[in-house]
Amino acid sequence: MARIKELNVKDKFYIARDGVTQCIADLNVYKHAGERLVRLQTFGSNSRQDKGKQSQVLHIDKKIAQELVKALKDAFEI
Repeated sequence: MARIKELNVKDKFYIARDGVTQCIADLNVYKHAGERLVRLQTFGSNSRQDKGKQSQVLHIDKKIAQELVKALKDAFEI
């Protein structure tokens, strides 16, 4: 599990070399030490040996959420 402390938005486009698999994610809102956080948890794709096993867990605070929303709006021109 990892709490994102800094978001670095890169200007150049990323090129996926080996393709992209699909997975399922859960999003939860919770409080820790009085601070509201979002927990985003992904689970292994069907091509993974341990199907459905937890892959990544990211914890996002308000500051990072604001930066992420701005980056997503810019990326998708919304």
